[in-house]
Amino acid sequence: MIETVQDINKGIPGTSIISATEIAKLIRADIKAIGLTKKNGFKISVTTDKFSGGCAIDVRVAAMPFELYTQEYLELQEEYKNNWGDPSLKCKIYSLESENTRYNPKAKVIVETLEHIYKSYSYSDSDSQVDYFNTNYYGAVSFDI
Repeated sequence: MIETVQDINKGIPGTSIISATEIAKLIRADIKAIGLTKKNGFKISVTTDKFSGGCAIDVRVAAMPFELYTQEYLELQEEYKNNWGDPSLKCKIYSLESENTRYNPKAKVIVETLEHIYKSYSYSDSDSQVDYFNTNYYGAVSFDI
């Protein structure tokens, strides 16, 4: 009985039954189903790339109807640029990033939702300690805003 994407993608190591192109279509459908569309002010692309070591699926957000980052984070970034990379400011920026408080509350929900959708189709049976990689795709969710 098939229960998860991991079950669907079992088979010969390094291969998968569902192609990256098909997974990208499923991701696009999920994004559309939750209303993250141009009509609602979002511009999101889901692209695939095939290469000798596997394939990648990238989800890129190019526009959203509200600010992605908090005002505090934006101000710190600007101050960091204007002060030639002051290490104390870099520490504050890193703190906001590591605590995941750089996103405004609305954007944080969108970020977490997109990452959940993206990861829900992924599996990895990799072991980097022995240089064995078995994953159905690489890639990430990114913001070009």
